[in-house]
Amino acid sequence: MADVETRFRAAIGRQNRAIVGGSMGGFGAVQLALRHPELFAFVGGLSSAIDVPRRPFSNQANRTTATPSVYCSDPGGRATQRDNDPFLLARAADPSKTPCLFLTCGEQEGLLPANRKVGRIASEPPV
Repeated sequence: MADVETRFRAAIGRQNRAIVGGSMGGFGAVQLALRHPELFAFVGGLSSAIDVPRRPFSNQANRTTATPSVYCSDPGGRATQRDNDPFLLARAADPSKTPCLFLTCGEQEGLLPANRKVGRIASEPPV
């Protein structure tokens, strides 16, 4: 952000920032905006792979399946998974500080149920 804001005539500040991504980039955009709501006013996910931390990892070439934690840097990987899980981040978010959240998927996509679930969680009043 600092690079863009110093190199280009971009408006600075949270109120002028949005982050959007598709598929895996949508997952990244959503988790980043929910982890750092002070940075973004808007987050968009287009067919976001929002459930990545909850999926088993499958390597077809080696015919193996493992949880993503195997590939995380912390021992066991559980903290990394938890800290980046959009479901948990949405549930813990302060609605008064959360960026405007826009999620979209095609009606036939396998990603639709998970995106709808995060959208419902994000729109629920805090417990």
